[in-house]
Amino acid sequence: MSIELKRKRGGQFKGDLLGNIFKDIEVLESVGRGRYRCRCKCSAEKIMAGGDIRRGRGITCNHFKDVEMQKLIGTHFGDLEVIDVRGALCICRCKCGNIVEHYISGLRQGNISSCGCLRERKRKELTGRKFGSLEVIEYIGYDKYKCHCNICENDIEVEGSNLRNGSYQSCGCNKNKLMRSAKDKYLGRCRTDKQLKALNSKEDLADFIKDIAGCEKISISELSIKLGINYSNTYRYIQLYNLDYMIDHSSGSSKEEMEIAEFIENELGLSIDKHNRKILGNGKELDIYIPSKRVAIEFNGDYWHNEVSKDVLYHQNKTIECAKKGIRLIHIFEYEYVKNKDRILTYLKNVLNDHKKIIYGRETKIEEIGNQECSSFLRDNHLQGDIKSKIRIGI
Repeated sequence: MSIELKRKRGGQFKGDLLGNIFKDIEVLESVGRGRYRCRCKCSAEKIMAGGDIRRGRGITCNHFKDVEMQKLIGTHFGDLEVIDVRGALCICRCKCGNIVEHYISGLRQGNISSCGCLRERKRKELTGRKFGSLEVIEYIGYDKYKCHCNICENDIEVEGSNLRNGSYQSCGCNKNKLMRSAKDKYLGRCRTDKQLKALNSKEDLADFIKDIAGCEKISISELSIKLGINYSNTYRYIQLYNLDYMIDHSSGSSKEEMEIAEFIENELGLSIDKHNRKILGNGKELDIYIPSKRVAIEFNGDYWHNEVSKDVLYHQNKTIECAKKGIRLIHIFEYEYVKNKDRILTYLKNVLNDHKKIIYGRETKIEEIGNQECSSFLRDNHLQGDIKSKIRIGI
């Protein structure tokens, strides 16, 4: 029998709990201080607070949990079948025949689906598989695999997660090639497989030089153009692979330097002084000096004037020394001259020409110009060529 409880004034309940049944709990007697001795249908007895009884708390016995647990026998959770229960613990038989014990909470949440053999099967499934240039040889424990690299024939240890998500495609020997390809894509460059392969090893680069130069030596500037990279990186690879004996360090600089000297003498009609060592003293030389203009030109060959062969402040200090003597020093680097010969000669012509048309600032106005007009002007007049920008402003 159950009763309906009504509140009195002051928050007290009307009606007595004794002898009443609340769901599966029967109230037997009061034991004082608002607590009661109760009995469940399974004959188990326990002491409960009156407030808990009224609110429906704890009015079921653990035997109902046991009944629910008994219903789980025969249920499958993944590869596990429940064959017996002990409280909240399930005795399970795996498909492989192993008997294991797991709590029901882990089974219901899906955290456990086998005795551990499933994980081992997944690990063995990677054996023999290929991930890029890596071939899985065997599982060595702690989710690590022994892998063989088919590029350099090295064996390395790789975590299974890194193989599955594609983080590892080689032992590291292919890293530089992938980085170069990604950089080319970012910069919009299109280098051939032959150019990329040439930088993989000493033998590849030596074969590349032989293919384009034969038995002759080649300058760094020419080689950099053939490889599709700048002269500094070309020089680094030459030093890295000890291929200095295949490089011509004399032919490039003097040839271009003579072209510039002939241009100034023949095209501009100016007298020049070559290899002047008197102005700066201390054995320092000015390659080309134009006395009438108080202008000097320093032609910097790639081999002798890079950051490895010269101090980082060498060119700046030489420019300052010339400025102190009232001379403007113009630096022309070999790699710039090879790529932008016409622009550089036009620049020298503008610097050394007396017949200049002067346009004063008050006679000009600033306007936003179109992309095509700006690109054409920069390609024809600026050493660095065109640039990418959203807003282009001209004078």
